[in-house]
Amino acid sequence: MQTDAAAPAAPATPALPKKEVGATHEEIAALREELQRLRERVTLLEKAISAAPAPAPPEPPQADTLMVAGKLHWLHRAKEDPPLPSLSLPDPIHEKALVHNLRVLSGNQISIRSAAGDETARRLAERFKELFTEAEWHVDGVAELPLHQREKGLALAAGVLPPSRETTRTYLAFTAAGFALESRLDTSLQLDETMLIVA
Repeated sequence: MQTDAAAPAAPATPALPKKEVGATHEEIAALREELQRLRERVTLLEKAISAAPAPAPPEPPQADTLMVAGKLHWLHRAKEDPPLPSLSLPDPIHEKALVHNLRVLSGNQISIRSAAGDETARRLAERFKELFTEAEWHVDGVAELPLHQREKGLALAAGVLPPSRETTRTYLAFTAAGFALESRLDTSLQLDETMLIVA
């Protein structure tokens, strides 16, 4: 009668040296401390979020903002008509429309800058200053501004996005009067500052 041979014994797992076992215990303890610190931070964040006041609902648009578009003078161009030349003085029709629109939006302030070293841009900027002053706006400028040669035409710069109410209304006044304006963000400006750039 044959008997089954005994199965070979599994090789014994080598024991870790005492030094390595001690290091492992220290690492585990350090990880547990770090985990506890993270849990405490999460708890503090949850308390701070729950204690923060709920954001206030946006204010409804004011009546004068809703009605302003209907008070402006709009100059419509036919599709085949060329746009106004960027660095030529506007004709009396566009000037009259712009002054009217700026008066509708009176009480604001604007800074006017012209491209440094460009006499044509300076003359046009000075003319815009006269129109803003006629519309009873407070004007800062005209001063020269160093610009890249590729920056040409009229631009309206704001210090924040979305632009402030004043910047938006200024843009609307120019657009309704038939002027093409480029929008720019200039973080060096104050949050409520609007700058007209002529280049």
